[in-house]
Amino acid sequence: MTVIPAFSSMALNGHTAGELAAVAARLGYEGVELLWRDGSVLHDGMIRTELQAVAAAFEKRSVRVLAISGYTRYTGDGHGSVSMLDGLKRQLDAAAVMGAEGVRVFGGFVPAGTHTERLRYIEGLTGFLERAAGHAAGTGVRVLLATHDDFSTGSEVRPVLEGAGTAGIGVIWCVIHPIRRGEEPEATWEAIQDRVAVVHLKDALRGSAGEWQPLKPLGEGELPLERICGLLRCDGFTGPVSLEWEKHMQPEIEDSMRTLEGGIRYLKDRFFGEPATSSNTSIHSHHFKERA
Repeated sequence: MTVIPAFSSMALNGHTAGELAAVAARLGYEGVELLWRDGSVLHDGMIRTELQAVAAAFEKRSVRVLAISGYTRYTGDGHGSVSMLDGLKRQLDAAAVMGAEGVRVFGGFVPAGTHTERLRYIEGLTGFLERAAGHAAGTGVRVLLATHDDFSTGSEVRPVLEGAGTAGIGVIWCVIHPIRRGEEPEATWEAIQDRVAVVHLKDALRGSAGEWQPLKPLGEGELPLERICGLLRCDGFTGPVSLEWEKHMQPEIEDSMRTLEGGIRYLKDRFFGEPATSSNTSIHSHHFKERA
């Protein structure tokens, strides 16, 4: 068993389900994550038969709909949380119809304040995720908290997972965000590996001010991807490793199709063949430690 090579539909935003499935099948990707937003394949207002048609387009090409990339972001607002939860429940129901394994959510930003106020926010987020997971219980669909916002690192995510006390909450490890906050990949993995459902793999250059941008095709940046892939291999991770290419948000970055073509080669080299023996591994690792 090995990982499931995948990509997010954000790389080809505006394409139909059939077009996305065709690209995935042609290049050798086994799964796709689908955005849930206006102008994308999935969006509010879709009925069951429309969702089934989307799923059928991927099934026809033997490509799996792995997860829904939702944009629900917890805010701590009690009244607003009700409407957010309702929207998230609709996405969880849609995931169940299509056979997807989870729906992405963001933990949001903890308001500046006292330690007590921070704890209150985390408790609110935990309860919010628990209620959503409870709604999906029995369907096989999980709520997937992304390493993002003020919950980017393993040390920030772990208390939420432990507080929730349900296996219905998983994690999307978007590898760039913990590194942006100074956490080594090994520390992130140790904290969340038992709940990681999807790994978002991306690469980037590091600027003189320490920022990780722009995004680069896998293997052409300076993120410690060899170390990350090594962790996944060593611990036998068999879930989706998904290329998240934000072309619609950063139009100046490389062409999406070229990046997807290179991305599948990168994934197959690391997970389906002999590990790369390039000196890039030690260079990337040393560079990260020197400049983190």
